[in-house]
Amino acid sequence: MKTHQDEQRQVWIGLATVHQRPGAGVLMDRNDAFVNVLALASTQDEFTDVVRDDLAQLGFDLVELEDTERLSERRESFTIPEEINRLAELTLATAKTQFDAFHTWASGDETA
Repeated sequence: MKTHQDEQRQVWIGLATVHQRPGAGVLMDRNDAFVNVLALASTQDEFTDVVRDDLAQLGFDLVELEDTERLSERRESFTIPEEINRLAELTLATAKTQFDAFHTWASGDETA
Protein backbone atom coordinates (compact mmCIF):
# COMPACT_ATOMS: atom_id res chain seq x y z
CA MET A 1 0.00 0.00 0.00
CA LYS A 2 1.43 3.35 -1.03
CA THR A 3 1.61 6.10 1.53
CA HIS A 4 1.15 9.79 0.84
CA GLN A 5 4.92 10.23 1.16
CA ASP A 6 5.56 7.45 -1.40
CA GLU A 7 3.31 9.25 -3.86
CA GLN A 8 5.40 12.41 -3.48
CA ARG A 9 8.71 10.62 -4.02
CA GLN A 10 10.28 11.44 -7.35
CA VAL A 11 13.49 10.56 -9.15
CA TRP A 12 16.27 12.93 -8.13
CA ILE A 13 19.68 13.22 -9.79
CA GLY A 14 23.01 14.52 -8.59
CA LEU A 15 26.73 14.31 -9.16
CA ALA A 16 28.46 12.53 -6.28
CA THR A 17 32.15 12.82 -5.51
CA VAL A 18 33.17 9.73 -3.55
CA HIS A 19 36.18 8.34 -1.72
CA GLN A 20 36.64 4.59 -1.64
CA ARG A 21 37.23 3.17 1.82
CA PRO A 22 40.43 1.18 2.37
CA GLY A 23 39.99 -2.41 1.34
CA ALA A 24 36.80 -1.88 -0.67
CA GLY A 25 38.62 -2.58 -3.94
CA VAL A 26 35.70 -1.53 -6.11
CA LEU A 27 37.77 1.02 -8.07
CA MET A 28 40.89 -1.15 -8.30
CA ASP A 29 43.96 1.08 -7.84
CA ARG A 30 41.93 4.30 -7.76
CA ASN A 31 40.37 5.65 -4.61
CA ASP A 32 38.34 8.67 -5.72
CA ALA A 33 35.59 9.01 -8.29
CA PHE A 34 32.59 10.98 -9.39
CA VAL A 35 29.35 9.48 -10.59
CA ASN A 36 25.85 10.53 -11.58
CA VAL A 37 23.39 9.00 -9.15
CA LEU A 38 19.61 8.69 -9.28
CA ALA A 39 17.31 7.82 -6.39
CA LEU A 40 13.75 8.22 -5.23
CA ALA A 41 13.19 10.93 -2.65
CA SER A 42 10.66 13.50 -1.50
CA THR A 43 13.21 16.21 -0.68
CA GLN A 44 16.80 17.16 -1.43
CA ASP A 45 17.83 16.23 2.12
CA GLU A 46 16.22 12.80 1.78
CA PHE A 47 18.02 12.31 -1.56
CA THR A 48 21.36 13.14 0.08
CA ASP A 49 20.69 10.72 2.93
CA VAL A 50 19.70 7.90 0.56
CA VAL A 51 22.77 8.43 -1.63
CA ARG A 52 25.11 8.58 1.39
CA ASP A 53 23.67 5.36 2.84
CA ASP A 54 23.75 3.45 -0.45
CA LEU A 55 27.31 4.54 -1.20
CA ALA A 56 28.38 3.46 2.29
CA GLN A 57 27.01 -0.03 1.58
CA LEU A 58 29.27 -0.14 -1.49
CA GLY A 59 32.38 0.91 0.46
CA PHE A 60 32.39 4.63 -0.34
CA ASP A 61 32.24 7.83 1.66
CA LEU A 62 30.26 10.65 0.07
CA VAL A 63 32.58 13.64 -0.24
CA GLU A 64 30.20 15.97 -2.04
CA LEU A 65 26.84 15.83 -3.79
CA GLU A 66 26.25 18.65 -6.24
CA ASP A 67 23.84 19.67 -8.97
CA THR A 68 21.01 17.89 -7.18
CA GLU A 69 17.49 18.37 -8.47
CA ARG A 70 14.41 16.46 -9.47
CA LEU A 71 15.03 14.77 -12.81
CA SER A 72 11.79 16.34 -14.06
CA GLU A 73 13.29 19.79 -13.42
CA ARG A 74 16.51 18.89 -15.20
CA ARG A 75 14.53 17.73 -18.21
CA GLU A 76 13.00 21.21 -18.49
CA SER A 77 16.45 22.75 -19.10
CA PHE A 78 18.58 20.00 -20.61
CA THR A 79 18.44 17.06 -22.98
CA ILE A 80 18.93 13.96 -20.85
CA PRO A 81 21.26 11.24 -22.21
CA GLU A 82 19.61 7.91 -22.97
CA GLU A 83 21.64 6.10 -20.29
CA ILE A 84 20.34 8.48 -17.61
CA ASN A 85 16.77 7.94 -18.86
CA ARG A 86 17.32 4.18 -18.65
CA LEU A 87 18.64 4.52 -15.09
CA ALA A 88 15.63 6.67 -14.18
CA GLU A 89 13.30 3.93 -15.43
CA LEU A 90 15.18 1.38 -13.32
CA THR A 91 14.95 3.66 -10.31
CA LEU A 92 11.18 3.92 -10.71
CA ALA A 93 10.75 0.20 -11.37
CA THR A 94 12.92 -1.05 -8.51
CA ALA A 95 12.87 1.88 -6.04
CA LYS A 96 16.64 1.35 -5.77
CA THR A 97 19.41 3.89 -6.18
CA GLN A 98 21.11 3.71 -9.58
CA PHE A 99 24.66 4.75 -10.42
CA ASP A 100 26.02 5.72 -13.83
CA ALA A 101 29.66 4.93 -14.69
CA PHE A 102 32.21 5.81 -12.00
CA HIS A 103 34.88 8.18 -13.34
CA THR A 104 38.04 7.69 -11.31
CA TRP A 105 41.34 9.32 -10.56
CA ALA A 106 44.14 8.52 -8.13
CA SER A 107 44.28 10.89 -5.17
CA GLY A 108 47.29 11.47 -2.96
CA ASP A 109 45.78 9.14 -0.35
CA GLU A 110 47.54 5.84 -0.90
CA THR A 111 45.89 3.80 1.84
CA ALA A 112 45.24 0.16 1.07
